[in-house]
Amino acid sequence: MGYADIIYIYEDGINRRYETGKEQEKLNQEVGKAVLSVIKQSKFRRYPHAPVFGSGNCVNFIDDVHSTHEKLYL
Repeated sequence: MGYADIIYIYEDGINRRYETGKEQEKLNQEVGKAVLSVIKQSKFRRYPHAPVFGSGNCVNFIDDVHSTHEKLYL
């Protein structure tokens, strides 16, 4: 049985129009770094979050759950 980290990403932090593939690649890298940062922080902070470009709390941690847990998220 494994654990899973549940996070959410605000759409307004990543919903931008990018003209080139290079800009899209940069967005992908920033989102990936933010997700990894939040997952690392979740072990030490109560409500970890990470920015993506100008959006200060674009990526947010909700919970880490064991595969046998039953919870309801709204």
